[in-house]
Amino acid sequence: SAQSTYMAQTGVVNAPAGQSYPTHLTPFRLISNETVLNGDTLDVVFEATADQVRVIKTYTLTKVSYDIKVTHTIENQGEQTITPSVYLQLYRDGNSPSDSSKLYRTYTGPVVYSEADKFQKVDFSDIDKGKAKYTQSANNGWVGMVQHYFASAWVPANGVERKNELLRVADNLYAVRTIVPAGPIAAGQSQSLTADLWVGPQDQKAMSSVAKGLDLVVDYGWLTIISKPLFTILTWLHSLIGNWGWAIVMLTVLIKLAFYPLSAAR
Repeated sequence: SAQSTYMAQTGVVNAPAGQSYPTHLTPFRLISNETVLNGDTLDVVFEATADQVRVIKTYTLTKVSYDIKVTHTIENQGEQTITPSVYLQLYRDGNSPSDSSKLYRTYTGPVVYSEADKFQKVDFSDIDKGKAKYTQSANNGWVGMVQHYFASAWVPANGVERKNELLRVADNLYAVRTIVPAGPIAAGQSQSLTADLWVGPQDQKAMSSVAKGLDLVVDYGWLTIISKPLFTILTWLHSLIGNWGWAIVMLTVLIKLAFYPLSAAR
């Protein structure tokens, strides 16, 4: 919209000089028949061809899940071996969500995770100044965009080499992306790459099952040292009781008991 820009984009790059493979700017054609999820999963498939390279994108939607499997199948229809790469990109404006609270500040912006350097936040202002520091090469991890309550992330397969990039695309428009090599692909052959696309709430338990460190997107602000342990206990109580209301009551009782000696001493 005129007020908000937030998109997930993918495509294939590293074409020889003078050529161009299908990107997110290329029109793709829907080739699957089913468009309604009747069972547990639904494959939505698109295709596009450019310079003798056919790209098939398959989005696998799963019932009761915010995780989408995205598979790029690259077919070399030419006569020469090609060495393409797939980019997985999140493109967003630099504005805070409209429902942001004035009472406390939570992080809004790109994040990069790797096992070597762990969870890295990069402010939009640092990208503007060319001071962004983050893991640029790895064979693990993911890239994402975070805002209060909500997150999106691209998670390539673990063990696959990738290059991470953070870019200022235009005024107040930014991109975080990871680029994964898909070649070499010989003439008449194909190669497939599958990645996870998380688009949804900051559900820590569900996110941790998708990728290591993905649950770290939850930002408690300056109260993290207190809020995170309390949330862990609250989640545990909910698993026992099955009701969030009573879990909060029990957590309150436990806090009262923990501080009772201090209160009694007064």
